[in-house]
Amino acid sequence: MQLAQLLSETDAPLRKVDHSGERKDVPALLAQAARLAIETQEFRQKVLGGRSETFVLDDPHRLMSATLVLKPTTRADAAIERQRTTSLKRHLAATRAPDWMVVPESLTEVPLVAPGDADTVYVTRRAKGTSLAEFAAQFPEKVTRHVPRVVRYLARIHGWLETETARARGDHWAAVQSVVTEYGDRIGVPDPNHLGAMVVSAVPHILPAVARRDAHAENWLVTPTSQIVALDLEGEEDLPLLYEVAQFIEDHALVPLGPDAWSLRAGLCQAYLQEFGHTSLDAADVESAYQAFALTRAVFVAGHVPRKVDRSSPSGSRRFAADRVRHAVKVAEWVATTAAHPLAECAGELSGPLRAASDLVLAELG
Repeated sequence: MQLAQLLSETDAPLRKVDHSGERKDVPALLAQAARLAIETQEFRQKVLGGRSETFVLDDPHRLMSATLVLKPTTRADAAIERQRTTSLKRHLAATRAPDWMVVPESLTEVPLVAPGDADTVYVTRRAKGTSLAEFAAQFPEKVTRHVPRVVRYLARIHGWLETETARARGDHWAAVQSVVTEYGDRIGVPDPNHLGAMVVSAVPHILPAVARRDAHAENWLVTPTSQIVALDLEGEEDLPLLYEVAQFIEDHALVPLGPDAWSLRAGLCQAYLQEFGHTSLDAADVESAYQAFALTRAVFVAGHVPRKVDRSSPSGSRRFAADRVRHAVKVAEWVATTAAHPLAECAGELSGPLRAASDLVLAELG
C-alpha cells in the first residue's frame, strides 16, 4: 500500500508537506495514515490473517522519503521496542557514531482490536532502503562493499546492549550447541548431540558473552546513500563474542569462499573487535572461534532454509536459497581443510549430511 493513497484520505492536505524540509505536522500526518491503514482490508488480510508479521506503507512518490512499518504486538512489547530504539539512538549520539549508523524512528502506537494477543500496532518510520538479504540476492557481486559497515555497526550495538541489558549472564555456549543439535538432526547427522558438544569444545572459551542482536542480513537495511539501518533490536540471551559476525556473513553467503577466504573474514573480525574494544584476542583464537561458528551456521542454513522456500516461491527466492545451501556445503569443506583438530574432524563428519541435504534442496527447488 502507498502513503499517497492514505494521506489523500486524511483531513490534513498534502500541501502541508514542505518538500524543501519536513514540517512539524508531518509526524502527525504519518500517524494518521497509519491509523487509516489498520482499517484497510489489505492490512487485515496480510497481517491479521497471518501472512506477514508487519505491514509496510511504501512511498514511491517520495512525499516523505521514508517508509512506515506497522507491527501488531502487545502494549508492553511496543513500549520495550520504543525504549530500546530511543536508547540506541542516544547511545549512537553519545559515542559519536558515524552518521551512516541509523535506527528507525518511533512514531506512535495505535490500539488494535483483533484475535490473539496483539492489542497494539507499533508504528515506526525508517529510511527507504533494501534489506541486505534482498540486496545480496539481487546484487551478489556488490553486497560485499556494505559488509564492513554492518560489522562495525553490529559491534556498536553489542556495546550498547552491554549497558542496556543488565542481567545475570547465562550459558553463552548452550545456544551454539543447540543449533548444531537441532539442525544437525534435521539433516540426518547420526549423533547431533555429540557433534554439537564437539564443536563447542573446539572454541576457545576465553571468548566473553555478548547479548544477542539477531544479526542476520534481513535485519539490516542499506539505503541509496549507503546508510545502514538496524532493525529488530533484541538482546534477550547471551552468545559468544564473534558468533553473530559469523551468522551475519555466512547465513546469506555475503563473503565468497575462495583462496582468500580467511583473510577477508579476518579483516572483518578485526574491524568488529576494534569497534567493540576487544583488541587483545589472539589471532589464532579468533580464527578457530570464527570457523566453529561458521560451521554452526552452515548446519543451521542446511536445516532451516528448505522449510522456508519451495517450488511455489518466486524464482529469485528459490535461486538464492539454493545458493545459500551451496555456500553452507562450501563452509564445511573450508573448515574441514583449514581448521585444527578437533574442528576439522567435526566439519568432515558434517560434509556428507550437508551435501546430501543440499542435493535434496536443489532437487526440490528445481
